[in-house]
Amino acid sequence: MKCYYCGASYRKNTDLLEVDDPYVGKIIVQGSPYYICSRCGDILYTAETAQLIDEYRQQIMNRIVRDFPLEEFLTTSETAKLLGITKQALNKNRRIARGFIYKTKIGNIDVYLKKSVEQFKTSGDGRFVLKKDKRQHQLTDEKVFALK
Repeated sequence: MKCYYCGASYRKNTDLLEVDDPYVGKIIVQGSPYYICSRCGDILYTAETAQLIDEYRQQIMNRIVRDFPLEEFLTTSETAKLLGITKQALNKNRRIARGFIYKTKIGNIDVYLKKSVEQFKTSGDGRFVLKKDKRQHQLTDEKVFALK
């Protein structure tokens, strides 16, 4: 495979991979295959590696969102009312379903982060940087570790 940027060849690699995520910080993946350009260092993820990174990013985001105090969350009804839509429209909204508003579950109930809902209402994107410190997240086959 030739690199789109410089024309050099990609080589397969399974070494340590560092992914700098704009929302949760640095994610370190071990043992998952990816391709790296021998000249410019451009990286291509395999489908399974990209899916693994995305799954772990969601787990990390969920863990960070759960650290917020309970009073900073809204119920589904409160969220729909704040956005001026019905609960059904809230549940069917594609952007919200794709994570443009941070949410988590408390028991079986979906709760939405109020700051994220307010930002979504004004800009259409409720995502913001969640990393509280310069933590790194190490990914292995079955565990996610936060390194300090």
